[in-house]
Amino acid sequence: MQHKAKNGQLEGIFLSFAAMLSFSLGGLCVFRAKALSPLALNSARCFAAALLTLCFFKLTKRRPGKLLPALPGAFCMALTGFFYIYTAQLSGGAVAIALQYTSPVFSVLALWVFWKKRPAPLSFLAAACVALGAAACCATLPKGQGLITGMATGLLFAGVFLAGNLPGADPLTSCLLGELMSALWGINQLLGSSPSAESLFWAALMGMVQTGLAYLLLSLALKKLDAGSVNIICAQEPAFNILWLALFGAQWPSPNQIWGCSAILTGAVLLTRELYKPEQSGYDEEKEKTARRRHDFCAARGKTGGRQNENIGIL
Repeated sequence: MQHKAKNGQLEGIFLSFAAMLSFSLGGLCVFRAKALSPLALNSARCFAAALLTLCFFKLTKRRPGKLLPALPGAFCMALTGFFYIYTAQLSGGAVAIALQYTSPVFSVLALWVFWKKRPAPLSFLAAACVALGAAACCATLPKGQGLITGMATGLLFAGVFLAGNLPGADPLTSCLLGELMSALWGINQLLGSSPSAESLFWAALMGMVQTGLAYLLLSLALKKLDAGSVNIICAQEPAFNILWLALFGAQWPSPNQIWGCSAILTGAVLLTRELYKPEQSGYDEEKEKTARRRHDFCAARGKTGGRQNENIGIL
């Protein structure tokens, strides 16, 4: 059993890393498809992503979940995609993704205000780290352009995770609905533009890999690994985004943006660990140890021919 659990964890780590690499291509795709407006690019990539998600439903014979519980997550996802692309075109992919990872701050605030879960002292330090990093990222931008839309991306991205915990919500159904909403939202601008073949290629690649494949891998990873670990692995996305832009986009970040992204990632990792502590997810370590001792004791008594049933009754 332990061997199977370990293999499952390793598989979850691999899937999370693959999802993170897929997500990290977003900045490069936005840079290459900059001839398209944010609405048109979001529409094109979501058409491709929805096609992939529908194929996944078909191949796995999976039925979509209920519509109403999936709507909040779908709205948050659709708006997250639009604001991310808009911010990336204004301030660059690295800054857009870094600001998106301010989402744990909004998650902590929402849990405090609406669910009455007071944050630990470490959460306040991590939130300050994220705030300083966001300020550093935007310090070199003219008039702080991209800061408001970037913070909106973080707020809405937090909404995606929080909405996924609502009763009856199915993350994959929300994902599909969000993709269809975004595709239809910007279809007029997409059809009214005259994009080049290169822009359409990068938009399709963004939809198939950075959106469709990435979210499918993420949903599979969450079945193998706890949400906190998955989030921490995915938080490395801005670093790889900077790498792809530097190698293939000739877009080099400034020193302020580098240490600002680092500060945001540090704060995001600390906040994620705080959000997904075992005791907050219903896990009790002492109860687990007691249950294991009880199981081992009963198994040992059974092997030696002892009065197993009586011992179980005493325990």
